[in-house]
Amino acid sequence: MSLTNITLLDSIEYGTPSGNYDGSSLDFTSDPAEAAGYYRGQGNIQTLLISVTDFVGIIRVQATLGDDPLAAAWFLLEEFGDGSSAITTQYPINQIGNFSWMRVEVVDFTAGTINYVTLTY
Repeated sequence: MSLTNITLLDSIEYGTPSGNYDGSSLDFTSDPAEAAGYYRGQGNIQTLLISVTDFVGIIRVQATLGDDPLAAAWFLLEEFGDGSSAITTQYPINQIGNFSWMRVEVVDFTAGTINYVTLTY
């Protein structure tokens, strides 16, 4: 059995534009990524790993059951951080569900670095 590893967010430092982050906004969303349920029959367990250094903000892991990520109804799976205190950690999250797409929404990002957010199934 092979594993699929997807990077939802690559290294993002507060104040430095990277990917979907323009370097000044407090809120942004990653591109959607195909989750385990996308492939019908590949399973329903996904593991996310959030790694941050001195991060101040909130990371929301979202999923959808819809086929089209642009028109999908996204729902919250997990919330990490409180938006007021700096956090340095690696935080694993196991999610069970036949999600077709997953993404990360970052809100109230005011300091620190998101080292990465990865999805494995």
